[in-house]
Amino acid sequence: ARAQRRLGAGEDVVLTGPPGSGKSTTCKRIAVAWHRNDRGTVLYREPDGERSLQSVPALRRAVDAAAGHTLVVVEDVVDPGARRALDLRAEFAGRDDVSFLFDARTAAWEGADTPTDGPTRLSMPTLSVDDCEALLARAAEGRESPLPLSAAELHDEVSGEGTAGGFVVAAHRVA
Repeated sequence: ARAQRRLGAGEDVVLTGPPGSGKSTTCKRIAVAWHRNDRGTVLYREPDGERSLQSVPALRRAVDAAAGHTLVVVEDVVDPGARRALDLRAEFAGRDDVSFLFDARTAAWEGADTPTDGPTRLSMPTLSVDDCEALLARAAEGRESPLPLSAAELHDEVSGEGTAGGFVVAAHRVA
């Protein structure tokens, strides 16, 4: 919700977190909500090692031609094939009809040469016991018997030392 509010106000945002923390899912949810609420055009670039942002001018033309408040979403923005999106963002600085939503792994963002006046960084929250409880309750809705796992056990299982992707692992565990 914080990211959506900031983007709606014309701010640019980068979501950072470890692999599996929900960055891409959050980007997709925001893009879908933006589209469904008729806020404006959504231009979305998923991570793809073969498809890079070769043409900043083409992307610029697409943004200029779009109606409403355009949302440009670029996953894994610090990857070599996507970094040019940061240049495009700089070109659109000061415009209130376009917002940029990026995602990046925490270590990649911190290790990259990113602009000092870059997008507002929002870190993905860690999985809590309450999150696990809600996930278990939702998973139990269609079952005749409860899952043989407590929220605390699930949390311990997916958030221990060296465990990455807590949200994804937890969802898979209760599926």
